Amino acid sequence: MPKAKQKWVPARSVDPDFIIPSKTSKALVIKDSSRNAQHYPLASSDNRRGDLFPQSVNNHTLSKGTTKQAEQPNTIDNNHLLRFVNPNLEISGTLPTLTAAKGIRNASQSTVAISGVKPMSESMQMLSNGQEAESLEDLMRKTANVAINGEPSAKPTLLPGHRSRLDIYAHKYVPYWLKAINESFAVTVHAPHIRRIDFDVYHSSFAGTQFQRHLPAVKLPPPSSPLGLQVNAISTETYGTYWHERLTNEASAQAAQNDTFALFNIDLVLVNAADNLYRFKMPGLREGAPRIDLGDILLIRPFILPLMATITQEAQLWSQERNGIAPAFIGIEHHAVVWSLIRRDEFVLVRIGKELPRGTKCNIVIPLQIHKNAPAWRAVQQIGPHIVDENQPWISSMLFSTSGVQQRTLAKGAFDLDWYDEQLNFEQQRAVQAVVDAKYGILPYLISGPPGTGKTKTMVEIALQLISAPHKIKPHLLVCAPSDAAADTLLVRLSAQLSQAQLFRLNNWTRLTSEVPGEVRPYCYLDENQLHALPDFETMMSFEVVVTTCRDANMLITAGLANKDLAHLAARTVLAICPGAIDTSKLLHWTALLVDEAAQATEPEVLIPIAVVAPPHDDSKSSDSSFSPQIVMAGDEYQLGPRLTSTALAESAGKYDTAGLEISLFQRIFARPLYADHPLSRSYGLRPLTRNMLPMIRPPFANLIRNYRSHPAILTTSSALFYSDTLIPERPETSPVMLSWPRWPKKSKNVWPVMFYSHSGPDNVESILEGDGTGSGSLLNHSEARITVELVLDLLDHINNKDTPTHRGDYLKAEDIIVLSPFRAQVNLLRQMFRSSGYYDIRIGPLEAFQGLESRVVVVCTTRTRLGQHPHPPAKFVNEDKSRNLGMIDEPKRFNVAMTRAQEALIVIGNAEVLSVTRDGCWLSFLRFCTRNNLCAGGKAEWFGKNTSRERVDTSMGKLERAMRYAESLQGETNGERHDVHSLADTDTLGNNIQPDSFKFKLQGTMIDLDQQMWEMQIGEEDEEIIRQEEEADDDRYVFNGHFDGPNLDGEESEEGTQ
Repeated sequence: MPKAKQKWVPARSVDPDFIIPSKTSKALVIKDSSRNAQHYPLASSDNRRGDLFPQSVNNHTLSKGTTKQAEQPNTIDNNHLLRFVNPNLEISGTLPTLTAAKGIRNASQSTVAISGVKPMSESMQMLSNGQEAESLEDLMRKTANVAINGEPSAKPTLLPGHRSRLDIYAHKYVPYWLKAINESFAVTVHAPHIRRIDFDVYHSSFAGTQFQRHLPAVKLPPPSSPLGLQVNAISTETYGTYWHERLTNEASAQAAQNDTFALFNIDLVLVNAADNLYRFKMPGLREGAPRIDLGDILLIRPFILPLMATITQEAQLWSQERNGIAPAFIGIEHHAVVWSLIRRDEFVLVRIGKELPRGTKCNIVIPLQIHKNAPAWRAVQQIGPHIVDENQPWISSMLFSTSGVQQRTLAKGAFDLDWYDEQLNFEQQRAVQAVVDAKYGILPYLISGPPGTGKTKTMVEIALQLISAPHKIKPHLLVCAPSDAAADTLLVRLSAQLSQAQLFRLNNWTRLTSEVPGEVRPYCYLDENQLHALPDFETMMSFEVVVTTCRDANMLITAGLANKDLAHLAARTVLAICPGAIDTSKLLHWTALLVDEAAQATEPEVLIPIAVVAPPHDDSKSSDSSFSPQIVMAGDEYQLGPRLTSTALAESAGKYDTAGLEISLFQRIFARPLYADHPLSRSYGLRPLTRNMLPMIRPPFANLIRNYRSHPAILTTSSALFYSDTLIPERPETSPVMLSWPRWPKKSKNVWPVMFYSHSGPDNVESILEGDGTGSGSLLNHSEARITVELVLDLLDHINNKDTPTHRGDYLKAEDIIVLSPFRAQVNLLRQMFRSSGYYDIRIGPLEAFQGLESRVVVVCTTRTRLGQHPHPPAKFVNEDKSRNLGMIDEPKRFNVAMTRAQEALIVIGNAEVLSVTRDGCWLSFLRFCTRNNLCAGGKAEWFGKNTSRERVDTSMGKLERAMRYAESLQGETNGERHDVHSLADTDTLGNNIQPDSFKFKLQGTMIDLDQQMWEMQIGEEDEEIIRQEEEADDDRYVFNGHFDGPNLDGEESEEGTQ
């Protein structure tokens, strides 16, 4: 008679213990007091989720490590694993490896990662040898805090001294017999490749066979062995080796990450029998984890489901000798070609070389796609040796800028260009004029553009001016960006002024046409197979502007369309006809390279388009700099940089060392003394150029300072922390109905639309059966999600309510709201909760997904609220997040991106004590800003009362904050409310002293919502004296994070104007 299904529910106090691996089979071994073993075989995994318990758990008594199937086994649901574990437990070790306090060596891969922290007793040591165990019920009580056939307690507790923790970063479990299939010998079957552009045929179409050249083979090291870094500093002598080591380790990290994306025991759905097309679902494809493109190769190994009772033992026996193929495996590995994708639905269509037998399951492995790494390797190998070449000063000057052109006179105070965009501000116009004049020497021109300052707008104007300005040779521009989306944005803006005969969007052949925006498609070229390709040579050479990504610029190199290749072709052709009749230094097709969002690309990626525009070998013979290509890069080194696999892997710390790869070329050059120490650099407060500063190096850079995105209250913290207090808010007036929301904490006439919502609800662990197997995104917070939904829906109801007194027809759309979190599990929870409420258009995603975007309302969910308890340090969990590149604490670039997406309203939800536990200067500054100005809600800001020490972190008021508070005081005077400016400046709400002479600020820019009357108010003599004293106190400024808060020189235009 079958036994009744056991009910597993939480219990009261229990003693967490351990689970013991079986030496002879993939099973849990439980031994009772009679020393009889009970084996519990583990089931196969489904997709990326490994089943930690089988559908049937054998409760039959066995002996000596052998497994015998019971006729009617008990059933334990696979999803009960986390119900076994109290959230307060600490479990050391990871899935599928089992450890105890001192560790259990040689643990089977089929064990569950649960263990106690108390010292191992002799009985534990015997258990680790498989000699002793207890009953299943007692084991579950001790390991999982459960009761059999009991009711859950109201509040599960732990016995004193038994602190346990579930390892939320555990890898997914996969039974060994499935892994053995991937380790087995196999016969390879290749599928036909997609017909793509043949670059040799394309090159011969215009160069002929006699002058056809072949690119040297790229020397790629094996990706399986990361290197220890031997070269720690980049220089002209170590350049090639420096990047060789880091690219090798990044490739190794990519291969390791691909292993975590492997699929096991899945079904392939036949779509087209004639072409052997099969479909399957790839979790994470929509978010680019993994990144799969058209034409990629996937390894598919089919097998026939075996008899589960014996497969584990058979696989173990096979692993010892490895003779023949693994059990259940049919011995064939298909090199399948990705034929199509639907990223939104996460479907992949593959073509294989041979039809799969019916009834087979498959394992799928994603190998390292070498063709995606080859362009950066080729660029390093091509450029590296020429940096020290005396015949190639151009490359050395562009990558290691050391000297510039002296400026001895002040420039004129007016610009002489006819502007395509008449809305450009002074700083943008000055940057465009400097690039067009090109008087700064053979150097890269850098445009530092903080969020919302119009970097792309400036780059578009530069491109248009360069092709229309008079030149000795006809200009042709290569315009690049790190991503397809950024490149598409550039093209759309350029298309407003350029025709299809002038402008071309170069796409990689792997890009699906369905992923190209409709307004971009007319500027693309498709071949007869409807794949992106290159047009014929004559047409390609006629385009004045070619827009592509940094990586896809490699297509120009492969097709022989780089400057060096074109000059070589022309020189050899002319040499055959009339020797000595041509100067190759003047054979320049690509006259300039423009890279937008350059801070988001790795240096090797930017080397690819640099290799395209690099001048011919003997360009140094020409004394005319007009035949040297220009390089202009725009970016923001204080936002998120390149996305690297090596930093995304949870276990990558200390293994895949790519230190330096995260620093973009833009950031590295801006840090060189020629730029960083220049008297006009941002770090000195943007002082105006005066005669007494000359002579000096003509600045090869521009600093954009006017922010058109955000309300000044949103902008103030980032301006002070990252941009030396130089940003000027220029956004039009914020919607009155937005400011009338009654939930804003600042209750005054001049509402500041910023809120820090104090929240301490506990964070939770996502099921370890979910996720990507690396622990990424395994943290969530239900109470934070509920607060987020409640606040957002209340804001929507208020703004969209026509009865609101301040309503003037201004509605807030759901798509105008961004909700972000640094944890993927919280993102998924938020999506689920909003969609269950009927809101599908609210943009919800990880923080990285919103770089470069903006929205009227932004809600930042910090998610992490747990502090470590004694004897662990308070920052225990925060430090664990940091070690795995997760979270927003001690991550200044992530902080900056999160805080600068909002236009009209910013809401931050978090635990202030957790956010400040590491004394992170960014969060300290923001929290003090909110506390000073009564912007906190949801709880009292008592967390700072514990420690008012600044600990070398300057959290005093920035210029924007002082200006807003000063403007409030002036407006209060006009309303009959006399506010003493000095009393406002004496202390903040935390009791921190503020010097009166540092409070006053000469207003500049448009101060939103502070009433235009403020501009008409006369500043009294006393106020003028305070401002004068501040301007004289240059030497007393505070240095924070490498930025010198220079003299207050606001609003003063210099005599030189354009400098």
